[in-house]
Amino acid sequence: MDKFDLKKYLAEGKLLNEFIGGELEKRNEVLYDKLVPGSGAAGTIEGEMLRAMNRLIYRYYNDGDKFFEGYGTETAGPAHSYLVNSKSAISADLDRIFSKIVHSNDHDYKQGIDAALALILDYVEKHEAEGYSEPNKEDMFDYESEFKNEEEDDDWDDYHGGYGYEDEDEDEDIYENELNENSYERISKPRFIKDKNNPNFLNVYIDYDLGPGGSSIALGKETMTGQIRRLSAAKAMEEMQKIASELESKYNIEDIEVIDLENGKVQLFAVSDDFIDMDFKN
Repeated sequence: MDKFDLKKYLAEGKLLNEFIGGELEKRNEVLYDKLVPGSGAAGTIEGEMLRAMNRLIYRYYNDGDKFFEGYGTETAGPAHSYLVNSKSAISADLDRIFSKIVHSNDHDYKQGIDAALALILDYVEKHEAEGYSEPNKEDMFDYESEFKNEEEDDDWDDYHGGYGYEDEDEDEDIYENELNENSYERISKPRFIKDKNNPNFLNVYIDYDLGPGGSSIALGKETMTGQIRRLSAAKAMEEMQKIASELESKYNIEDIEVIDLENGKVQLFAVSDDFIDMDFKN
């Protein structure tokens, strides 16, 4: 197997041209290259809309993920939520388009996301002529999915015992205070998910508590929300690094990366041909 290009895999928006052809592809490519950075949120609302729409399209065409079901609620759900809940002038129109394709078949879903892309491109091109809106202050990954992953319970991996976790009852709270005496360190058990189209790709997720809400800093001091988020995120990264080390010691790993998505999730992405025939649920 050729050396896997992790950076290329993670630069999802840049790969959209593999899936969308013709006029939409050309229009999207020009605006995307102009308004969307290589990583992180865009500097304008128009750019962040393009970033979110490209994410939706990439996740569907590359992995079959739909924003309303299964794993797609995590990979595409935040992008959809941003597009329908942000303060753009066309969020209501986008909501109407997306509402029609919830639980739709593949043909209708493709038509829906193409229609949404066309609407966004019209909007961005109009603003390109008139002048872009005020600077963007939001990140699509800060938005929670409108839909729940009903398959999530099936993705919790029994294999986690090898990483120092204990089995728990299903109705027990998601956050594992037992990992540390400090109750502000609140993380979930890891869940292992193999890529549907690339069986040698493995994603591992650990959720961490973002706190009760509100500002992380008040009057120059860290609030309870800030402490919970900081300590929980750090604990999630620590536990995920342990999993990464365990994987590297057991399997022939070609690429591996641990990332804090900064939306209450830490992700591990790994590539190994050893994963191809493995069932991580057993």
